[in-house]
Amino acid sequence: MPAATRDSVAAKPSLSPVPRKIDQIPAAQVRQRPLKLYVILAASVLIVAIVTPLLWRSAHKSAAPSLVRLQVGSTPPGATVRVKGGDQECVTPNCNLRLAPGSYEIDAELAGFQPLTKLITVTPDQNSPVALSFIPNSARQGPAEAPPQHESLAQLEIRAAQAGAEVFVDKQMKGKISRRGTFSAQVPAGTHEIQVIANNQVSDKVVRDFPEGGRVELNRSDLLRRELPTANAPAPPPNPEESDWKQVKDSHSVENLESFLKRYPNGIFSLPAQTQLEDLYWARSTSSDNAAGYDEYLTKYPNGKYSQQAQSNLSKLEWRAVENTTDPAALEGFLRKHPSGNYHDRAAARLDDLAWERTSQNDTSSLRSYIQNHPSGRHFEEAQKKIDELNRPTQVARATPPRVTIPPAVDEKKAVLDVLARYQKAYQDRDIRQLQEIWPEMTKQQVKSLGDFFKHASTLSLDYRVIGEPTVDGAQATVKFTQSLSYVASGKAGKDSATVVMQLKKLQGAPGNWLVNSIR
Repeated sequence: MPAATRDSVAAKPSLSPVPRKIDQIPAAQVRQRPLKLYVILAASVLIVAIVTPLLWRSAHKSAAPSLVRLQVGSTPPGATVRVKGGDQECVTPNCNLRLAPGSYEIDAELAGFQPLTKLITVTPDQNSPVALSFIPNSARQGPAEAPPQHESLAQLEIRAAQAGAEVFVDKQMKGKISRRGTFSAQVPAGTHEIQVIANNQVSDKVVRDFPEGGRVELNRSDLLRRELPTANAPAPPPNPEESDWKQVKDSHSVENLESFLKRYPNGIFSLPAQTQLEDLYWARSTSSDNAAGYDEYLTKYPNGKYSQQAQSNLSKLEWRAVENTTDPAALEGFLRKHPSGNYHDRAAARLDDLAWERTSQNDTSSLRSYIQNHPSGRHFEEAQKKIDELNRPTQVARATPPRVTIPPAVDEKKAVLDVLARYQKAYQDRDIRQLQEIWPEMTKQQVKSLGDFFKHASTLSLDYRVIGEPTVDGAQATVKFTQSLSYVASGKAGKDSATVVMQLKKLQGAPGNWLVNSIR
């Protein structure tokens, strides 16, 4: 190899890395490495500080129990419902409670009925309302009422069932399976028969004993029909009931369904047949919309699923027939047939007015007869006042100088309350003219709004409770009261409650004559 070539080869740098000493590394590079390490550590600490509270809040939030919406209804409606030990309160029929799953005691009160206490159990998938039934107070009660009795209850739970299927307990529909395939309802303690209907197919009857305070759970396998035989098994003999059911189930014929139930009163399709038959009778009653149709339905199904509505419709029709009658016997017959309800109260008031119209105002025996027959009548005080006036001895004229007669003192507070009673009557009679007589300063808009409301309300009831006593200051008076207004307008029921302040003014020179000045 020539020398020049050897020199050029020797001048090439070595390809193998040679380790360097620390004092040979630049100072800037030495300082850069610990700085990066500190930045990474600081970022890690910051991320942990942010994520940890979020994870803690999420875990605690998910642990909080969700509230269940529980609907409470009563017969009759208008009851005040309270959760014992809680602060929730509502009035039926628009009564909705929001409770966490668990057991509760609710107290319910309704004027004229015995108070009720009921034990309920709320489950996460609660989908059936709580129904309360009140017992009227006895006409002659003892000095003390018996404490409310607790109803012995148990819980029915169904899991993994077909969504939308109808659940029947003792052949009475209890509700429907939820979208999640679950159902929960309270039933009286004892032995019950459970069936489920879906797509016109009925499950086998399941009989279970429900201990007081206990729970019975059923699942899909408990409520399914028996499986069909396999292809290799011999075909079963034809079932005449199933064949007949296929012929009548879509016939929409009362006669066909009744004939089917006569042939198979306890068959596997008797329950859906009875349900369809009741629906047909109800459809026939509503289409005719007369007393005979509703009477027919109530005779066949006194406790049916449409019985409450049928009774309400029947009361309305029969009230229209006697609303303007002058025959007391017709009103008495209506009261016997309808011992409670809004139409009962209106009939009683109409009967009282007829009795007063037939009372001789100048005959003490006639007035006493009215008082004896109507001790709670609306004209009781007026009759007593007339009796006192008729029994007052006639003053004998004397020669002495005439005395200045001082008019008897008028109870102005009572006169103010009389205006409030006339206000209630005007509402319940749906009479805008009566209201204008005691409230002449109503605006045109108020007259129009209330007049339209009275026209569209088929049922209207106003109750009030005076708070304290009326205050009278010369020619000005104020009365404060709570007002509860129940009505049915355009086919929809409603209820409003409010605290009302009524301002009144007295007519000059007319003791005891008050008029409404404003209502707010």
